[in-house]
Amino acid sequence: MSVGGQASHAWGNVLARLAGLADEIHSGPYPASEQERIEGVAHTAKQWSCWSNWELFHADPRRPLFQRQNDLLTPWGGPSADYVYRHARIDPKRTYIFRGHMNCCDEFVIAMRAGFMHQAVWGTIAQHCASDYGIGKDDKFEIQIGGTPGTLPHIPIPEKATVLSFREFYFSWEERDPAVFTLECIDDDVDEPTPRVTDELLAARMERAITSTEESIRFWNNYIIEKRALAPKNTFAPTMKVSGGLELARYGFCFYDLGPHDALIVETDIPTARYWGFQLYETAWYDLLEPLDRLISTNHTDTHISSDGKVRMVVSHTDPGCANWLDAGNRQQGLVTFRWFWATSDPSPHTRVVPVDDVWAHLPNDTPSVDTATRADDLRRRRRQLTWRFRT
Repeated sequence: MSVGGQASHAWGNVLARLAGLADEIHSGPYPASEQERIEGVAHTAKQWSCWSNWELFHADPRRPLFQRQNDLLTPWGGPSADYVYRHARIDPKRTYIFRGHMNCCDEFVIAMRAGFMHQAVWGTIAQHCASDYGIGKDDKFEIQIGGTPGTLPHIPIPEKATVLSFREFYFSWEERDPAVFTLECIDDDVDEPTPRVTDELLAARMERAITSTEESIRFWNNYIIEKRALAPKNTFAPTMKVSGGLELARYGFCFYDLGPHDALIVETDIPTARYWGFQLYETAWYDLLEPLDRLISTNHTDTHISSDGKVRMVVSHTDPGCANWLDAGNRQQGLVTFRWFWATSDPSPHTRVVPVDDVWAHLPNDTPSVDTATRADDLRRRRRQLTWRFRT
């Protein structure tokens, strides 16, 4: 085979399989509407961008640059509006220094993983929080990861961990600098130049990238189908903890089906938790429902709590002018996700569907009203913060 032959063949294989995925999502069990299938083609391109970047250019644990995923351009698997996700390759036999400046970041969670949720081998092996080390907003820090403990705070790397998976938490929508983090391998051999990529290695990395792209699309489509079957529409399924995911995380799913004049009211007690909130997703490709254009999330910092200690969320296509409204975005079907982390108790959310014109009759008298100008200002503020947080 000529020089570059394996990689050239692998690239041809990638293109054929991407075309096959575009054809595949135009049939069952994928979403049936033409608009969602058009969006699915775009989603396929985003997935290839994500996983080719990861497998081709973030593959060397000697050069562990963070890859940002689940942002506005590489969504997969239900990203949160309150996080930034970063990932880096690590080797349990190596030693790293993790440095950072928290700026307006409230908390982070480091998860040592064997892989990602949609892959054949995956799972969270260990997790560590910024608060475990006394790190909070605006702090600067250095942590040693792996190797023999020294003078810095130390986090060991479990034997089977290959990914340092990282969540930054932003509890409020401040227009301030997001966190800045770096990860440096400090082993004796890191000053040696990285060998040039070989034909065989590049071909292998492209194979992993297209396989992961296919696995992601198929896994999350099946995931939504399975979760939808756990409860009737417009009701919450039992509390869920993801096996192999973060131990500190809890979730509640409600798949809604709302006509143009319907409203879903979610009434719940508040979990005893450091962080909790509600977010809306479109169910075709499990992405946030237009976070730059619609109010689709709220958390413990900006949710109105009624005088009886309960929260009422309203999900509808038109704005009823009440606090805690989430915009269903003129999509009849969607997903309300209730998240709570670092919890000592679980909530019990209940739902009802009412005409949107009757929403106020089902809310307590102390529910604040929100005018259209305030709503528009809130959306513009969130858009500015998201573009600030995810700037390149």
